[in-house]
Amino acid sequence: MKKIHLILLIITSVITINPGTVTAQKGQGGGYGRQQMSAEDIAERQTKWMSDILDLSDEQLAAIKEINMKYADKLVSQRQSARGNREAMRSLMTRLTKEKDEELKKVLTEEQFALLQKKRQEFMKNRQGGGRGQGY
Repeated sequence: MKKIHLILLIITSVITINPGTVTAQKGQGGGYGRQQMSAEDIAERQTKWMSDILDLSDEQLAAIKEINMKYADKLVSQRQSARGNREAMRSLMTRLTKEKDEELKKVLTEEQFALLQKKRQEFMKNRQGGGRGQGY
C-alpha cells in the first residue's frame, strides 16, 4: 500500500507541480494558481525523463512515447471528474499507474523496469526531503 501511495505521489507531483506552469494570472476561481499541464506536456516530460535514465533503443523510445501519451490523455480527461476529491484522484492514479506499468513491462527489459522503479523512489525521497525532482 505504501508503494502505491509513493507512485501516486510521484505521478501527481509531476502533473501538478511544474515550476514552468506557475502563472501570475487569475484562475477561474479568481485566485492565483497553477495552470494544468496538457496531456502532450505530461507525456513529453515523462518520455524525456525516462529517456534520460534508461538506455532506450529507438523502438523502445517510440513505444514509450505512445504509452506515456495514452496515459497522459486518460489522466487529463478523467482528472476533471475527480477534481477536489482526493480519494477519487488516488483511485484514478492507482488504476492508471498499474495499467501503465503493465504496458511498460512489455517494452522495457527487467533491468530497465527495475531502474525505473528505483528512480521513481529516489524522486519521491527528494521531493519529500524538500528537493525538486526532475521527472516522473
